[in-house]
Amino acid sequence: MEPVRYRPSVFVLSRLMEISGYLRDLGEFNIGPFMAPHIPENIQVELSGMGNEAGVRRMLKAIHAESTDGSIRLSRRLGHALDALKTLQSKADTDNSAAEILREKRKYEFNEFLPGGAKTLTLEEMLRELSTPDLLGVTACMNFLGGQLQDYVVELYNRPPLPKK
Repeated sequence: MEPVRYRPSVFVLSRLMEISGYLRDLGEFNIGPFMAPHIPENIQVELSGMGNEAGVRRMLKAIHAESTDGSIRLSRRLGHALDALKTLQSKADTDNSAAEILREKRKYEFNEFLPGGAKTLTLEEMLRELSTPDLLGVTACMNFLGGQLQDYVVELYNRPPLPKK
């Protein structure tokens, strides 16, 4: 499949930022930066309104307050990321950029320390993979994949807008 050539709609970029927000580790009290620090400041400003940062932080705070077990917290965060994916999927019939993003297969690195952990998957397949343990019973790092998703949002944001007909 050919990669996405044009900047997706604001709705699509917002949902991708929301998904990445649930995957990224914002610290024990959810006060860490919403966007990865290496993303250029001008792009951080442009994207800061996308992804419902306040809503994501509120939900993460509730998850943290209700669950003391780390694995339950991770499961609930992944569940909310999957809910945001469902919202994106619900627009695929009316927003061509949503359909394009959902069909695209991208390379995701599942292990930040060991080589050979890359897989080429759709966004949904990547999220489902997060709940699948490897042979040693270890699941991929959500924070690492959330950062990759933010890098992808920046890449998409920098693409030219869809030409007017």
